[in-house]
Amino acid sequence: MTTVPGFSPAPTSGGMVSKPSEAASSIWVRKIADVLNNMLRGKLNVVLPVTLRFGHITTDVIDARIGPYSGLLLQELTASAAAAKFGAPYILPSDQNAGQVTLNHTTISSSDVSFNLIIIG
Repeated sequence: MTTVPGFSPAPTSGGMVSKPSEAASSIWVRKIADVLNNMLRGKLNVVLPVTLRFGHITTDVIDARIGPYSGLLLQELTASAAAAKFGAPYILPSDQNAGQVTLNHTTISSSDVSFNLIIIG
């Protein structure tokens, strides 16, 4: 079992099951413990790969994890992405709603403007 500084992992083993109804509960508790332990290990399932559309000034991103108040962070994966993110003008999210966001940017002249979009909240 891996220890995480500041947090103890959730136990993944339980006691004996005496009734079939308890077995179903035991399975769900195990699944919840697995998800919690993965979260403690940093496996949050918050990253979405995004490539800006070549020759366009907007890119639509559709994902159920996006909400109207989600924090969206871009991690550049290529030199072209870094130039697009830190150049003028920059990449600006707009029309952020449940399940989608539009990224406004300059006309993209390269096909490798790729990011990891980190979705929090």
